[in-house]
Amino acid sequence: MGVYNTTWAAGLFVEAMKFWFYSLNLGILLALIELWGLRGQGPVVLKEDKGEDEKAGEKAAQDQYARARQRNLKRWNVVKKIVIDGCDLSIPGSITGWMTVSSSNVGMLCIVSTVLAGYGIWDRI
Repeated sequence: MGVYNTTWAAGLFVEAMKFWFYSLNLGILLALIELWGLRGQGPVVLKEDKGEDEKAGEKAAQDQYARARQRNLKRWNVVKKIVIDGCDLSIPGSITGWMTVSSSNVGMLCIVSTVLAGYGIWDRI
């Protein structure tokens, strides 16, 4: 902004970008671990008993559908977080020089990240 110049501002900015880069990488790692944990929650198989009445069967089918839907929604949210963090990773990566990304590609990745994050916020509202 140029309000007050200091000699240490540029170095502090680069260190802040490094910290952000590390935190995004750890966020991606945590999301991958969470996705790995969701892997064990495969589809639930509904066992049919011959003596079970119709309403209990319908209730069990609805419960199974609700669990599967919840599981898929959780997976989608984790994958979306990985994509958002991966797109955001281009900003500190290009500033620190650890990633070779042009400014136009950084801009496009930021748009993807913003749209996906905005979609999640829009769903919550």
